[in-house]
Amino acid sequence: TVWLARDERLKRNVALKELNSQSIDSQKLWQRFAREAEITGHLEHPNVVPLYLSGINPESGLPFYVMRFLGKQTLADAIDEYHRARQASADDPIQLHRLLNAFLDVCQAIAFAHARGVIHRDLKPENVALDSFGQVLVLDWGLAKLDSDGELAARLALLGSSENDSVAQTLDGDIVGTPLYMAPEQAAGEMDHLDQRTDVYGLGAILFAILT
Repeated sequence: TVWLARDERLKRNVALKELNSQSIDSQKLWQRFAREAEITGHLEHPNVVPLYLSGINPESGLPFYVMRFLGKQTLADAIDEYHRARQASADDPIQLHRLLNAFLDVCQAIAFAHARGVIHRDLKPENVALDSFGQVLVLDWGLAKLDSDGELAARLALLGSSENDSVAQTLDGDIVGTPLYMAPEQAAGEMDHLDQRTDVYGLGAILFAILT
């Protein structure tokens, strides 16, 4: 569950993501949530959502983490708005240029993640937040997969990460992601074949959505 919350100390709005209450007894989901927070916190890039804080909510007993709140507009909203205007014969080439610039920022974020050994696995316009001043942030690293030989996996292992292969890794045959943006190997549940190219396919699907 993602909440719009208020940081009373710094007097600012933030986004607070909390494990769903129905998942409180699932060790596997607790581990995945902790892993998502770790991965997000270590991907420090201008186009990856920054993580401010993580912990356990003393009232609900559920884990949470706090991120920057950019607003409610996503790349999906901006694509929708552009194509509605285009169909109404109010085509604005500047708006298409902005969408393509946003796409390039997403590519930069994913290239950075790949360089650290992280595959997002759920790239889609809904997971890209936009503001009115050109800021672009890739969100929702909950399905991310770590390359066991990658830099981030090695760093988390040295730091005593909550990563547990038997809990956090997706089993072959499991299908994760969003159907419209899945690479064929992802849709087939061929987890052993997922690599950086799986995200490149997702990026291509986002570009297709922008153009069409």
